[in-house]
Amino acid sequence: MALFNGRLPYTSDFTGHTWWLAAFRDALWHGHPLGWNSQINNGYLFGYTYFPLPALIVAVLGVVVPVALAIKLMVVAALVSLPFGVGQLCKGLGASRRVQALAIAASPLALLSNHPITIGGSIFDTMRGEFSMALAIGCGLCFLGEWAALSRGAGRWWVAGLWFAATLESHVQGALATGIVALCFVGVSWRTRVTVQRGLAALVFAAGLSAWWWMPAVSVSTQTLGDVNPTFHSVGAFLMNSQSGYVVVLGVLGLTIALWRHRSGANALACAVVVLAPTLLIPLKIFTAGRVYPIVFWLAVVGSAFLLDEVWSVLLARLKGRLVGAVGLFVVLIASVATPLSIPGNRETATSVDQRTFAGIEAYKGAASLRALTATLESLPAGRVMVETPANYASQFGDWSWANVLPLWTHGHDTSPSGLYVNASQSSIGIEYALENLSPSIYFPVISWQPSPSPESPQAGVNQLRVLGVRYFVVTTPALHRLFASLRGVRLAAVTTSPSQATTAESFSASNTSNTFWVYRIEHSAIVSGVSALVPMATLSTQPYAVSMTKYLDEVGINPSAVTPVVGLGHPYNGPDAVVSDVSISDSRISFHVDRVGEPVVIRESYSPLWRVTGGRLYQAQPNEMLVWPTSTAVTMAFTPPVTQTMGLCVTVLSVLGIALVGATALRRRRAADED
Repeated sequence: MALFNGRLPYTSDFTGHTWWLAAFRDALWHGHPLGWNSQINNGYLFGYTYFPLPALIVAVLGVVVPVALAIKLMVVAALVSLPFGVGQLCKGLGASRRVQALAIAASPLALLSNHPITIGGSIFDTMRGEFSMALAIGCGLCFLGEWAALSRGAGRWWVAGLWFAATLESHVQGALATGIVALCFVGVSWRTRVTVQRGLAALVFAAGLSAWWWMPAVSVSTQTLGDVNPTFHSVGAFLMNSQSGYVVVLGVLGLTIALWRHRSGANALACAVVVLAPTLLIPLKIFTAGRVYPIVFWLAVVGSAFLLDEVWSVLLARLKGRLVGAVGLFVVLIASVATPLSIPGNRETATSVDQRTFAGIEAYKGAASLRALTATLESLPAGRVMVETPANYASQFGDWSWANVLPLWTHGHDTSPSGLYVNASQSSIGIEYALENLSPSIYFPVISWQPSPSPESPQAGVNQLRVLGVRYFVVTTPALHRLFASLRGVRLAAVTTSPSQATTAESFSASNTSNTFWVYRIEHSAIVSGVSALVPMATLSTQPYAVSMTKYLDEVGINPSAVTPVVGLGHPYNGPDAVVSDVSISDSRISFHVDRVGEPVVIRESYSPLWRVTGGRLYQAQPNEMLVWPTSTAVTMAFTPPVTQTMGLCVTVLSVLGIALVGATALRRRRAADED
């Protein structure tokens, strides 16, 4: 079984997410999970780049099982949380145990139905790497169940707080969807001051528990472009797609009957469905984010449970007994599995996820090629590496983002500029801009305004990679290899030939790889180096800065010595390059010597104002890099986490102590009452 084969999950988003999970686990046990990580090109705090709860689960499980198995168990837990959560929601709404059981049995309607234009909430999406969204929806449904119970005077505010904290730390957009539904519950069901007070206590508790993560994340959010992932603008097409639209139809029909029957919680659910309509979400600019909507399908499962309960009452009203109940639930479960699998699109995706994801990259013939490339990279001096994606990547490597697994196998080489971190910041856009000049097949923009070079120019791409600090470029196709022989500023550093070979048909085209990798060294590329010409630049917001940066890259493509714009610089500079020596680089410290003061030095790491410089002044320089103006011949840069990190940790600790005190007080009062 692929679950226990010891291979890391692979394909689609999982390729980048696997690296994040494994890297966070290693960083956690080495004591620096929340600092700077030099292998991330997007200039964002490591540990706040993605949502932490799945990574923490993997880190804990990884203590007793191999990390590959820990990741797979986390994915299974995310999937299990969905039917469990929908059962908890029905329970919190005050529905009967039969409705709860029917909702759980009907869960395959949403689990096995692929949502072609959204991300998350189904087996297909989860097994493609969107486990954070699945876990967020599962925890969010549990929160909504406890939230609904609060309105009936039966819920516990601290349990609701725990579930919402888990939702927030699983996925922000999942928490946003959950919050919208929760507000609908408040508007429809909450009538007493005590209920409101308990609800506020739950939210404060959730914010306090998760403060260690969200407070630093919010404080540095201006350094990233965020998670955009647009989908179709037609929510009608989203909800009524051919593979899962029937779930919405069943849910609406069931909710309609529940409203007619005055079922508990039906009003709140119906209100939530209406509020999630696009006309109300347009002003919030979130109607294009498909990750907000998957919860609709799980609300539809609750509606389907109400519908099934009505059918049960009609057909089995005269039959009683546990055996009848068990048989009825079994029939519902079988029908819920068979219905989505009868739809061709769902059937294909459901039967392929285990083989294509849990089987790992080793299941593809190109895996031997990647292992050989890894050995070659590890034999070279460390440096940032970018890789061309061949046209036949699917047959060879199984997925276009195969290059993102290389950091798991190499030491000191950064080969993951995209994947999980696609368009995360200006640096990511800059790298993709340069890569498109070299190999258009690599480029995959998801931001509508993101610039792209036209026409492509390989020589410009090489010049641009140099100013981005890229030391090696791996050519995988004969066509680009022949072109590189005519480019300036590159030299062949190594050639790797793998025992696994492409088929004759695959090797026929010059745009396909034939399992030979040509590793080219980009000359004069250094993380720390002098710079000869600077010009002052005004401060710009994130989007205008990214657009301005690509204009600078165009100039660099033509002239490698183009003048570098620097934010906040007092006057232009045109002088000699600083002579840099004794360079030392780690995740949180960079030090070097210069032969004289007053000659600027560029640091080709993504800019962050959280770096503190001793012996110089720090500036942001295009393309989103750091520039130091030395005031001493010895310069040291140290990364200092934001004060909000310490504040958030303190708030979380106080929240834990506070809930422990509340629990101890309640227990003491209960014992005193029992004695009386």
